[in-house]
Amino acid sequence: MAVLTRFELAKKTYDKPIIITTQKEAIIKETKPERNKTKTWKFNSTMVRDVAFAASRKYIWDAMAVDLGDFQPLAMSFYSKEGNPLWEQESTVAVANTLRTYSKHTINYPYPVAISVHAASIGMEYPMICFNFGRPNKDGVYSEAIKWGMIGVIIHEVGHNFFPMIINSDERQWTWMDEGLNTFVQSLTQKEYYSHGPLRRGTAASMVNYMRGDKEGIRPIMTNSEQILQFGNNAYGKPAAALSILRETIMGPELFDYAFKEYARRWAFKHPDPADFFRTMEDASAIDLDWFWKGWFYTTDNVDVSIENVRWFKMKKPNENFDNKVDFDDKEILVEKRRPAEDKIPYVLPNKPEYFEFKQRQEGSFRNREFRNQINDEKVILISSKLIHIVKKGKMKNSIFFKDQIHHTKVIENLLQSDLYVSTSVQESYGISVAEACSVGLPVLSLNTGDFSYWVQNNKNGYLIDQENTKELENKILAVLADLNLLNQLKISSIKLSKEISIPTWEQSSSKFEKICCSLY
Repeated sequence: MAVLTRFELAKKTYDKPIIITTQKEAIIKETKPERNKTKTWKFNSTMVRDVAFAASRKYIWDAMAVDLGDFQPLAMSFYSKEGNPLWEQESTVAVANTLRTYSKHTINYPYPVAISVHAASIGMEYPMICFNFGRPNKDGVYSEAIKWGMIGVIIHEVGHNFFPMIINSDERQWTWMDEGLNTFVQSLTQKEYYSHGPLRRGTAASMVNYMRGDKEGIRPIMTNSEQILQFGNNAYGKPAAALSILRETIMGPELFDYAFKEYARRWAFKHPDPADFFRTMEDASAIDLDWFWKGWFYTTDNVDVSIENVRWFKMKKPNENFDNKVDFDDKEILVEKRRPAEDKIPYVLPNKPEYFEFKQRQEGSFRNREFRNQINDEKVILISSKLIHIVKKGKMKNSIFFKDQIHHTKVIENLLQSDLYVSTSVQESYGISVAEACSVGLPVLSLNTGDFSYWVQNNKNGYLIDQENTKELENKILAVLADLNLLNQLKISSIKLSKEISIPTWEQSSSKFEKICCSLY
C-alpha cells in the first residue's frame, strides 16, 4: 500500500521526484525474491508505432508530474542500485526538463508517461520509454564526464519521443530528420536547464573541424542514410548546427520558433519528408530559405572567413564626424590571424594610425579608373544635385526624370520611353549615343560637337546648336515639344536617315588599309 500511496503523491508533485520504490525495498526484492508466484501485466497505448518494456525486481522507481498546461504527464525513472546516487539525483529531473522544452518548441507531450530506464552502456528510444547509460563507480563516485554524458543521453533519448515517434519521419531514409532535429532541440534543452554544463553538439563551433576537413570523407546532409560516411557529424551534429545558426543568426529566435512549432503541429503523427520541413519553415516564416537549404543540406561547402590584415586610419584634420574616438596606449598591438595552429602568423598593429584626408575632385573625375573600380556603377548619379533641385523646384518634375547610370543592354529600352533626345556633351568623337537615339526614331537636339553632324541634319531629324548658344537649345526644346506635327516629322526623318547612313564595315576599312600597305611596299 505504501507504493500506491507514493505513486498517487507523485502525480501531484511537480518540483522534485518522489521515490515510489526505495533502494532498500529494491535490495530486499533482489535478495529475497517471491517464489512460486506469478504476475500479469497488461500494457495499452494508442498512437504509437513501436513498443518496449522493462522488468526487474532490482528496480528503484521514482516519478514526478510535469505541468504542460492542459496535461500533466508523469516523468519516471527505473534504475538498479548500481546507478545510484547519480540516477536518483538526475534522471527523472532530466526527463521532466526534456518534456517541458520539447513541448514548448513542438507540441505538448501527448502520452501519460515518459520513462528513463537505467542500462549499463546503451542509449535507445521507444515511445514513452528509453534506455540510458551512465553508471558511477562501485563506491558511488562519478566524474563530471559521466554525469554530463548521462544527462545528455537521457535528454536525447526522451526527445526521440518527438522525433521521430510523434513527428514520424523515416530515419532509415533520412536520419537527420530524426537525429539532427532531435539533437538541435536537445541543445535548446541543455541551454535552458544546464547552461553551466558542456554542449557537445548544436553549435557552429562544434562543426568547424568536420566541415573544413577532407571532402572525400564528407557527404551532404541530404544523403541517404545508408551512404553516410561520418554518421555522428553528418546526421547529428551538422543539421543541429545548421538549425542553431538559422535560429540565432538568420531568422531570430521568435520567428524561427514559430515556424518550427508550426512544422511540428502540421506533421504530428504524420510522415514528413525533407521537403515538408523546408517548405513549412519557409511558408510559416514568409522567408525564402532556398539558399540556406542548398548550402547547408545539399552541399559540403564550408564558410572560410578570416581577417587577413588590419589597418588603422585617422583623419589628418580631425572632424567630429570622422575622428577616431578609440583610445589606444602608446604600445604596439599584437594581432594573431585566425588560422590553424600550425599556420598562425602574428603581425603587429602600429601604435599610431595612418592618416587620410578628403580632397576636392574636379567634376567628372568619377571617370578615373581607380575611383570607378571602388564603387558600384549603378550608384553613380550622373546629374548634379543642383540640376535635380532646379527641376524639382520648377514645373518640370513630371516631364524630366533622372536615372542612374544605365547598363548598355537597357539603353534602347530607356530611349523608347522618351520623345526627344537632347545632348549637351561638349566632347564627343563618333557620337554613338546620338546614333542609338536616331535608330529608334528620336529627334535629336545637340550641341555641335565632334561627329554629331554625321548623324543630325538641321530641320530634318533634329537641330545642331552652337556650343555657346545654350539659350537657342532651350528654345528649340520647347518649340519641338509644343508642336506635335513637327515632332512626328522629325521622328520619321530620324529613322529614315539612320537607315541611309552607311557605316563602314571592317572588311571595307581593312581593304583600304591593305591598299595603303601595298602602296607603301
